[in-house]
Amino acid sequence: MTALRSQVLVAPNGTVVEHRALLTVTEAGGDATTTTYRYAVETGTVTVERPAWATEE
Repeated sequence: MTALRSQVLVAPNGTVVEHRALLTVTEAGGDATTTTYRYAVETGTVTVERPAWATEE
């Protein structure tokens, strides 16, 4: 797994609100999949999905 980009969203009071990352996962066969990962700090919600541009053929 390689992080292509990561970002932290911070509220005006300095509290971290969300962590975001754009990841590439390379399988043993060499195929790579790009996914986005989001973690909402307050709710503990994790979202992992493929960006629309990564699913286009």
